[in-house]
Amino acid sequence: MSVRESVLERQTKLVNSTNGLPLGQCAIALPQTKLFGTDGIRGRVGDVLTAPLALQAGLWAGRALDPQGQGGVVIIGQDSRNSSSMLAMALSAGLTAAGLDVWDLGLCPTPVWPT
Repeated sequence: MSVRESVLERQTKLVNSTNGLPLGQCAIALPQTKLFGTDGIRGRVGDVLTAPLALQAGLWAGRALDPQGQGGVVIIGQDSRNSSSMLAMALSAGLTAAGLDVWDLGLCPTPVWPT
């Protein structure tokens, strides 16, 4: 079995507890408002920014970052807002479902290293 087939098999087995569908089939309705601002997805937590949106964004990003299903590492960090942990965990779940390893730095300054 190839790495890609293995990743797809794992994705199929992961189940979204909210509706019982395999994670790859759990598309959520996107908000009608503009999602992306100058530094990524923007919006009010609980209204636009929700755990299901972060999970789905992680899955989409993971598939875009690793289209061949070879795996890799994504590093995520958080600011000090109360919602950061919830969004980081959901994003991490989506990235992991896409076959990537996630290193969560927790609270950290941005950028963590110079670009």
